[in-house]
Order: sequence, then structure tokens, then C-alpha cells
Amino acid sequence: ETLSYSMLVDAGNALFVYRYAVVLEDPGHAPEDQPRFEISMFDQDSMPISCGQYEVTASAGIPGFELWYDEEGDSVIYKNWSAVSVDLSSYIGQTVTIRFATGDCALGKHFGYAYIDCYCSPLQLTSQFCPGLASTTLSAPPGFAQYLWSTGETTPDIVVTDPVEGQVLTCTLTSVAGCSITLSTLLTPST
Repeated sequence: ETLSYSMLVDAGNALFVYRYAVVLEDPGHAPEDQPRFEISMFDQDSMPISCGQYEVTASAGIPGFELWYDEEGDSVIYKNWSAVSVDLSSYIGQTVTIRFATGDCALGKHFGYAYIDCYCSPLQLTSQFCPGLASTTLSAPPGFAQYLWSTGETTPDIVVTDPVEGQVLTCTLTSVAGCSITLSTLLTPST
């Protein structure tokens, strides 16, 4: 089963965020016959987008997956809702295609399925800076595996005490595929 979506990338949607949950029965077949889940992203020339590929086949010990046994004693692996962000800023002006696919066991009887939720947003840091306040909160886009702010903090949202108008703060975001991007923001009063 496949779901595909194509979109024209612009500055307002350069961050593609997808949330997914996966359930795969693990009958213990050869990897090519196992239930699977795949995410693929392609540029306008049908070339794979860097850091836009993810594939998993049913097996024990997949990072982030849990093991459960059904009524017949068959093992099922699942992953609760997880968010992933993909930087599409280098594809502005192009139409990209995102494809989600699941597959049941190639030998029959064993299932594989996923739930998907997606949205786009600008690729930027946000803040609600008001001069004179003792602190302000900065937020990086969701769905990255790691965050590293110029302050040394490693969470998606940080609180800056004694913020100064004109202060520049940066955050390096690293995707689950290991791709990184650094965003910066200049503290200016919110309107």
C-alpha cells in the first residue's frame, strides 16, 4: 500500500514534518519477505532527496520499536508516534514527492501497517521576545533527533534569561538520518 504526495516547495513550507506509528508482525522470514514500512522523498527529477529515506522490515531489536505478542503468540513490533522533520530548503522552487509505503509479508498472512500525519512550516526558530521581560522562550522546529543551541542546551525549546534586543542565538538541528542544519535568530521585539 502506497500513499504519495507532491508539493511545490517555497519558504513557507520548506520544513516537512511527518509523524508516524508503525505495527509490523514478525514471522521470522528472510528480510525481503518480512512486513515493511518505507518513506521515500524525491526531487522533481525523481532523484532521492538526501535524508529523506527510511526503511524498516520486521525484526527484533530495531531501535525505537517495542515488542509485543498477539493472541496466537506471534511477535509484533511497533513504534509509537514519532516525529521526523526534513529540511527541503535546498529544493525551493521544485516540486518534490513524498511516498509512504507499507507491505505485508511476501509469503502471505502476516501484516504491516502504519499511521501517518504530515504538515509543513517555515524552517525557522521562533520566539516571543518582549524587551524588559526577565526571560524569553525560543523554539526550534519539532521532529529532529538532536538539538544543540549556542547556549549549550539540547532541548527543542529553551528559556533565555536576561535577553538583549539584537542578540543572535543559533541551534543546530540533526535529523534521525544524521543530516544537520543550523538556524539562527535575531532577538527582535514581537509585534
